[in-house]
Amino acid sequence: MRAIVVSGMARPLGGLVHGAQLSAALRARGVETTRYSLLDAEHSVMDGDQEVIRVALFGADRWEDAAQLAGVITERAKGAIEIGHAEDPVAAQALFALREQGLVGAVILTVHHLESEEGPGERLERQALQGADAVVCASTWWAERVTREFGVTPIVVPHGVDVDYFAHPGVTRAVAGAHFGWGVRPVILALGGVQPRKGSRVLLEAFARARARLGADALLVIAGGSAHDEFYVGWSEDAERLGLVVADGDAATDEVNVCELGVVAHDEMPLLYRAADCLVTPSTREGFGLIALEAAASGIPNVLNDLPVFAEHFIDDINCVIVAAGDSGALATGIVRAMRDTELRERIVTNGHILANRLGWDACAGDYLAVYRAHMAINEG
Repeated sequence: MRAIVVSGMARPLGGLVHGAQLSAALRARGVETTRYSLLDAEHSVMDGDQEVIRVALFGADRWEDAAQLAGVITERAKGAIEIGHAEDPVAAQALFALREQGLVGAVILTVHHLESEEGPGERLERQALQGADAVVCASTWWAERVTREFGVTPIVVPHGVDVDYFAHPGVTRAVAGAHFGWGVRPVILALGGVQPRKGSRVLLEAFARARARLGADALLVIAGGSAHDEFYVGWSEDAERLGLVVADGDAATDEVNVCELGVVAHDEMPLLYRAADCLVTPSTREGFGLIALEAAASGIPNVLNDLPVFAEHFIDDINCVIVAAGDSGALATGIVRAMRDTELRERIVTNGHILANRLGWDACAGDYLAVYRAHMAINEG
């Protein structure tokens, strides 16, 4: 079998990680897999894939990006490709063009989550969903929503996690903290940058409340790219109103309360998790929650919003702390419990590791292979 895994968008960032890890797991199973991914200077995302073919996208819109992807794949491909796997709607458009040319057989689309607003993105998404030979979602909740809104019935394949990679960074908490410049200060980590979908303003309010119980030296660390837009301006004004000092990752001094790291390279992520005391994910929308799984593998507790996708694998007070979305008071309490309740913390960490061990990339690749083979058989028939 020959397969290509294609990413045509920088966000969600989890889609790039999914494409990289799935490609590696497919290769480990003996599948001839080539991965293509955009080279995005704005986000400079490093997904750790040494074999990926990076494609520079300079189009004025997503249609041009799809055409550029298709052109590069056509130039590189040697013979027919049985499976074209799209990680997003732009990649799907590129693969549809190649399917029409007879270069690609079946097009499999992974839906990480849906657009929240109508517009060009939603239309591109609809075309991708209705044109794919098979659609895969990482959660039952999103699969049911896709069926309800688009009349397409997806297959559910949960994401995986490389437990060994995240569980064994080879350093202590103190050494990891020193590497990033904050030492042994109590650290609450949030990923995804400052953006509405990540609940960033609620998180800031919750952190300000939690500091009264965690101590003035507590530090909120935010990793990931942030657009300096109207939302970010509001978030910055919130920080000033709450008396919180914000600085970038090179200035995590004692006076700083909130540290913005920006995008963190893939090979630094195990160290970053080890340098934190809990991961907080107060998102309003997630496709699966891959970062929560990585945190569980890393041995730190998760504080999560009560989203349906989290509830498919995470259980409150068993392998995480779950709080009501949008409630900064509940989130503050959840953070303090995860940081200070020793018995709860130990239980969450132990059970989180058990969960992570159940969801590996090899199992994920095996499920995708079953989808690939089923649609190869349909095409051959």
